[in-house]
Amino acid sequence: MIIDGNDQDFVRDVLLEDITATEERHRGGAQIFSQAGMYAPTLGVLGAVIGLIAALGNLEDMEKLAHAVAAAFIATLLGIFTGYVLWHPISNKLKRLSKREVDLKLMMVEGLLSIQSGVSTIAIQQKTDGLPYAYRTPGIRREGGCAR
Repeated sequence: MIIDGNDQDFVRDVLLEDITATEERHRGGAQIFSQAGMYAPTLGVLGAVIGLIAALGNLEDMEKLAHAVAAAFIATLLGIFTGYVLWHPISNKLKRLSKREVDLKLMMVEGLLSIQSGVSTIAIQQKTDGLPYAYRTPGIRREGGCAR
């Protein structure tokens, strides 16, 4: 778009529209896992209720009673475990990755528009040094700075 001679406002609008669409797409994917994390404990409790109902139907046979009670506890455990240890962490990771990608794209937009304006590379570097470096690998040190 820049090479085709489009003005800065048009280029900025198109690139920001793409970033917004990416954010919406990522939000939908993370929301699936977030909702699974919300409903999993409830389904575990529902499994426990069904297991306890089955246990009450077998009061005369202690072995069947013990199996039904164990199944009820396992259903609760699996519901809570998958909700808080599996689904919510996946959702949170997807949200973090999305934020890193959006930060990187916003920095690229600033850099591209600065190049289009004819700003010097040193000025562009100084301008982008103040932007978030969320896309960088943690622990890598920049010259004269600390790990971000």
